[in-house]
Amino acid sequence: EVNGLKSAELSALAWSPSAKPLFAASVEGRLFAYRLRWDGEQRLTGAEISAATALIDPATGKRMNAEGLAFAPAGNGRAAQLLVAPENGASAWALAAVSPDLLPPTAQAWPAAIAQALAEPGTKHGVEAIEWHPEHGLMAALQRPVSTTPTLHTIHAADGRRWAFTSAATRADIKAIERIGIERLLVLERV
Repeated sequence: EVNGLKSAELSALAWSPSAKPLFAASVEGRLFAYRLRWDGEQRLTGAEISAATALIDPATGKRMNAEGLAFAPAGNGRAAQLLVAPENGASAWALAAVSPDLLPPTAQAWPAAIAQALAEPGTKHGVEAIEWHPEHGLMAALQRPVSTTPTLHTIHAADGRRWAFTSAATRADIKAIERIGIERLLVLERV
């Protein structure tokens, strides 16, 4: 527990290769930075909360139900930041931007290409997972496929690119996406 915030109900993780903390967001509107400990053979031996903050929605004064979390490194005049995607309808914000030292979050709009995808007919569920890509920028996956194509998941990128794949089952939910290198994206799906 740090700053009166308990580490529980974690819903998303993000890693900063440069700053080295592991960030975690919770469905109860909490954001944590963990300092990880490794042994000589690079095995994880422990984790300690080094910082914590509450994700408060300025429109409602309530904590944000954070579903997606991505670390966006500094570049193109932008400071490094954590991007937090709230569960659809749970916040007046599209995204929350938080500095790596967990200063209070600020509102940030979805990139236009992702906002357009969220407004498409048949979109009933919000963004469940986000990831940062060095070439495509922010990437987002809806929790479920749009109603017109119930088994086709699509990942949307800030630069307008889209990648679609057939889900493992009808009404399967995406839970997380994680970039592996430049050319691969790991998708965790709940069937």
